Amino acid sequence: MDLQELRSQPHLSCSSISLYLDCSLAYKFRYVDRLKSESVSDALVFGSAIHAVLERFYNSLMIGEVIPVDALVDLWELTWKEHAEGRDIIDWKRGNDFDKGLETGAGLLRAFSQKFEVVDTAIICVEEAFSLTIDGLDIPVIGVFDLVLQDLASGLVTIVDHKTRAKAMPERDANESLQASIYALAAKTNGFRFDDLLLRFDCLIKTKEPKFEQVYTTRSELEIFQVARLIKQVWAGIQAEVWLPNLGSWKCSGCGYKQACQDWMQEGYHG
Repeated sequence: MDLQELRSQPHLSCSSISLYLDCSLAYKFRYVDRLKSESVSDALVFGSAIHAVLERFYNSLMIGEVIPVDALVDLWELTWKEHAEGRDIIDWKRGNDFDKGLETGAGLLRAFSQKFEVVDTAIICVEEAFSLTIDGLDIPVIGVFDLVLQDLASGLVTIVDHKTRAKAMPERDANESLQASIYALAAKTNGFRFDDLLLRFDCLIKTKEPKFEQVYTTRSELEIFQVARLIKQVWAGIQAEVWLPNLGSWKCSGCGYKQACQDWMQEGYHG
């Protein structure tokens, strides 16, 4: 499927659903009012750049070519410059800057290269767009699988999502991940059986000593039913124009709509 074509039509996505649940007012600013973000967090830019490098890595591996660690670091330097150099819109967290990101990314990719292995496993697809329909929902839910693998012996399929994190991912976070639940729902609509499916987070962890860890999870039929029900309720809220600011959220500090939120909160005030 072509992701740009899917995005050109009305849809929901993992990110838009998550944003509505986090702060429906921010959803309004982004997807209804189409406001330009006042800033973008350095973590988001960093994660996008790492994703781009891993996409190149796995596409090369898919045709039998392993990118050596030094070449991977060189690729990172080029990619990071493309994503972050000279971009005034980036909201750098205290202690972070372009050079710090360059160093951190190189360390993470070296850690990834040391622990990475694909043994007796086929790469089914890399950055593969998907679209799914839910009974009672009149628009599709779209997204992208970062990586899909299949064990050659058992036939077991693993859907992989790449994550950059400040600390290790607890198993509970993986088990409760909305994104993983939507991936499982998408897999089900594309004919995967649940006893043949795993979900995995490949985490590049930005600790003092960079780490690469993999966290597995699964979803039951009940959990798939529940996430479909949740998505329908999100869409109902959007259709009803229910916009509620999540005041005091830890995400407020990195939000790109601070001024828009402040203006909205003061609208109609004449004191």
